[in-house]
Amino acid sequence: MIDVDALSAALQAASDATYARALGREVTTLRGLRGVPNAEIARIASETWKASPVDLDTDEAALGALFSTSFDDGLLAIALLATRVSDQPAEVLEIGLDWLTRVDDHQTADALGWVVLGPAAMRASGSVLGLHEHIDKESHPCARRAIMMTGMALLPVPVESVAAAGLRARFDTGSLALTDRVHGDELAALCTLFYRDDAPAVRKALRRVLGAWGRLEPDACEEWADTQRGGIARMLREEVTEVVKRARRKLKRVEGAEPG
Repeated sequence: MIDVDALSAALQAASDATYARALGREVTTLRGLRGVPNAEIARIASETWKASPVDLDTDEAALGALFSTSFDDGLLAIALLATRVSDQPAEVLEIGLDWLTRVDDHQTADALGWVVLGPAAMRASGSVLGLHEHIDKESHPCARRAIMMTGMALLPVPVESVAAAGLRARFDTGSLALTDRVHGDELAALCTLFYRDDAPAVRKALRRVLGAWGRLEPDACEEWADTQRGGIARMLREEVTEVVKRARRKLKRVEGAEPG
């Protein structure tokens, strides 16, 4: 069973004042931050899962309390919640959507979207497209960013977030992707939902998703960019153009190296 006080104490013991000051220049959140290096959050997440795997029947309230305590505690809570996606996707999705209402920083948004909301929605219903209905125009831009970041769970790319630490411990691997194929139609529809959102937080997430998609499926990504009504923002167009160009050059090199 999760002991919130013990986990928060472990995070506090691992905090670093110098790191906290540097992190404070990047992260602004009403929950505050301790300044725990990612490696330490990952270590605590891994040790916690190995000692006592999460049980949502008994740990849901504790996870919610942990998520609300601070920025660092929130990343640990996401890491632990993510370990239940494959077993209880509907329940995890419900919890993740509740946490979504409290997201107000980029890193938490990225982690929640990539390792919780995206994979849970795909397992529970086969689509991420209905998630935007759970927020409104008054929601924090980072809530929309989290939903845009579900697109990373639709791509066979290694999860970079520290919030994947629990999953890495569970599956005993140093690197993992949340799908084995590109969900192209789903990606196109998701990107179309957000390409007119002018919030910088959302634009950056969309740019990241497009960059990853373009590297894997340059033709499909370019076609999406070319067919959006009214055109896409210059920053997005530049990202697509550059990543597609690099992907095609790489493909040509590979084809040229193949024996005839």
